[in-house]
Amino acid sequence: MMRRVYTDEELRRILGADLPDSRLIEQKIQSAYDEIRDRAAGQRRGGRKRRKDGRLKRGLAWRRAAGGFGAAAAVLALAVLFCVADPSLAEELPIVGSIFGKLQGLFHYSGIPEEEIVSWQGEETQADRAEDGESSGTVDGQDTEGDDALRYQAADQGLTVTLMEYYASNQAVFVGMRIESETPFPAFAFMLAEPHRQILTVSTEERYSFRDAGDELVNGGRQIEGRLVDEYTFEGVMRIDYDSIKWDYRKYDQAYREGEAAAAVRGEPFAGIELTEENRADWLDEYEVPESFRMGLAIDRFEGYVQDGNYKVRGTWRFADDIEIRQSGKGASVLRIDEVNGEGWGLEYVELSPSELTVHVVCPEKEAAWPAVLDKDQRPLASGVNADQFSTYGHDISTVTVYVCDFETWTDIKSEAYRAGKEPGEMDEALYRRLLEERAKYKKVLCPQSP
Repeated sequence: MMRRVYTDEELRRILGADLPDSRLIEQKIQSAYDEIRDRAAGQRRGGRKRRKDGRLKRGLAWRRAAGGFGAAAAVLALAVLFCVADPSLAEELPIVGSIFGKLQGLFHYSGIPEEEIVSWQGEETQADRAEDGESSGTVDGQDTEGDDALRYQAADQGLTVTLMEYYASNQAVFVGMRIESETPFPAFAFMLAEPHRQILTVSTEERYSFRDAGDELVNGGRQIEGRLVDEYTFEGVMRIDYDSIKWDYRKYDQAYREGEAAAAVRGEPFAGIELTEENRADWLDEYEVPESFRMGLAIDRFEGYVQDGNYKVRGTWRFADDIEIRQSGKGASVLRIDEVNGEGWGLEYVELSPSELTVHVVCPEKEAAWPAVLDKDQRPLASGVNADQFSTYGHDISTVTVYVCDFETWTDIKSEAYRAGKEPGEMDEALYRRLLEERAKYKKVLCPQSP
C-alpha cells in the first residue's frame, strides 16, 4: 500500500487545526516525552563513561540518539497532528517508550495491554545514587556500601543488556530487553521467513522464590524475539513460560543418573526412564506459580544465525536476584472442560490472556496429542515454541474451535495444507479446515471470555 503524500495546502490546514481530546494521542505524547527526558538524562549521566568495574554506565543506552531532543519533540508534535487529520494513523504512531509497543504486530504474542506493562527503568537503584555522589547507606537493613551492580543492567564481552520492562499473564512472563554492542552486530539471516523479525537464542540461569527457598536453579534455553533497531542495538521480548519453571526434575534426574551408573556396572546399555502422564507424579514435583514472586536471572550465552554462520557470544550477564514479578489479571480466564471421548482423546481446560491461549489436552497413554485452534472466522491461530500455546493477536476469539490430533495425523494435515498453498510458505486454509474435520480425534467449540 502506497503512503499518502500531503499537499502544502493540507499541511497548512493540519498544522493550524485545533486538537480534539484524544486519550490515545495523549498517552502516546506522554510516552514519547518520557523517553525524550530519559534520553536527555542518559546523556547527562556521561554517555560512554565507564564505571570503576569497567562496565558501561546507563548512559550507554542512548549514545546513538540521533539529533537534538528539541527536534524529536517537534517531530512528535507533527506526527500527532497528522493523526488528528487522519485518525487511522493514530494506531500506527509508535509507542516510543515501550519495547512491547514497538514490536506490536511483530512479536508473536502481541496484544499485551499497554497499561499492564511494568517498567523497570523508572527505578533508581542504590548503586545509581552512589554513582551520582549520594551516600549508599542500607537497603532492607543490609549494608550496600560498595555495591555498584545495576539491578537491571549487565555488561560483558562488549554487550550491554538492559531489562526494560515486563508483563506477566496467567501463562508466562514477557521480558522486554535492549541489547547493545560496542561493535556492529552481524547481519542476521534467520528471520522466521520475515525480513523484519529476528531471533536471538540465549542460555539462562533462573531462580524463583516459589521453588523451595528460591535456591533451586532452573536452566533455560530462551528466545528473544525482536529486531535490530540499528547495527548496534537489538530490542526484543523474552518469553518465560510457566510450564518451563513449575516442574521439579531433581528426583527424576537422580534416578536417571543411578540407572545409568547401574547399567554401566553391568555392561549394559541404559534404556532410560520414560515420562508419561501416568507416571509423571512419581518422578516430578509440581510447583504452583503464585500471582506474585521474585525472580533471579543470569545469561551466559547469546546465539543467532547470520549470513556467514552462527553468531555466538559467551559471557556473564547477571541481574538482580530479587526481581519482583506480579501477574496481571486483566483479560485472564480459565475455562474448564474436563471432557474425554470413548477413545481417550479430549480437553481438560483452556487458559486465556490478552495475548495467548493455551490448550490443555488429554490423550491415551503412549500417544502424543497435538491441538489446532480456529477463531470465530475459522482462521487458524499460530502456535509458538510449544504446540499447545497459540497467539490470539488479530483474531476474534469470542468463539474458537479446538481440534485434537495425534502427532502423525497433525503432521500430515499441515503438510498437505502447505503443499496446496498458492505461494511457498502459504497454507490452503480451506483444505486445512476440511482435513481437521475429517481426521481429528476430538473437536470442541468453545466461547471463552474475550479479553
